[in-house]
Amino acid sequence: MQKFFTLRGWVQALYAFRGTGLPRVAEFIRKMQAKRHPDAEIVVDDFEGGAKFVCHLGEHMGSQIYWRGSYSGSQLKVLASRLSPGGVFIDLGANQGEFSISAARLMGECGRVFAFEPSPVMQKRLARNIALNGFAQVSIEPFAVADEPGRLALFSPIGAFEDGTVNAGLPTLYDRGSDAAAQTTVVAVTTLDDWQQQRDIARIDVIKMDIEGAELPALEGGQRLIQRFRPTLMIELNAVTSRAAGYTMQDLIAWLHEQSYELQRIDDDGCLAPLEIDRLQPFQDILATPRP
Repeated sequence: MQKFFTLRGWVQALYAFRGTGLPRVAEFIRKMQAKRHPDAEIVVDDFEGGAKFVCHLGEHMGSQIYWRGSYSGSQLKVLASRLSPGGVFIDLGANQGEFSISAARLMGECGRVFAFEPSPVMQKRLARNIALNGFAQVSIEPFAVADEPGRLALFSPIGAFEDGTVNAGLPTLYDRGSDAAAQTTVVAVTTLDDWQQQRDIARIDVIKMDIEGAELPALEGGQRLIQRFRPTLMIELNAVTSRAAGYTMQDLIAWLHEQSYELQRIDDDGCLAPLEIDRLQPFQDILATPRP
């Protein structure tokens, strides 16, 4: 185990030399270790300033967190600037807990994190990371979120990325047909409005959405909540997943504008830039801030 930690320090140092060929060397090592040790599981204790996190080296997110320090570093940087002690954070598509664990550490014991994760496999990994950190302020909400409550099939893609890792965090409510083989599980679905009313939540500061195409349905099913609390929104825009769900990225952007939100693009370095609707990329993360 010690050899992994020693190598990890060197690899993280190589990633820091942007603009050179050294990050490519770091990526080569990461991919090589994923293929050599697909079942390796290591607990780090320095995630986002001192939290513990279980990293599966053969899994896409775990591999990135272990070798790079984070998977969603640019978004986590923005999140840190939007949360304060005692706040309330909703994590839609919590996966293994990268955002939930970071938010819980930032907001402290008086904060609340509601981590929505419908996949039974991811729920177990999420629960383990929460328990490792003793974060009683994090609640696992075992639901998918859409525009209507009910029970739906959750499609979990099967297969490896070109880097040799398996991405276990891509379950979706929307079948991509022949695009990818998938396992299916029937899961409970709620709307944000129904959930808030049932739980009697009195404050919401930030909502993060990475739910593989269900972003617009989740917004539509939470319109009353959004109008009442005016939370900051962090949303993944993805042309492929939105198309599978029957809408476009432009549709989602138009909906946010109708709700009086200002939109910015989150760049790889965690900086914010104007979102140019006529120059959208196939994939980008955005920050939506309510207008005064």
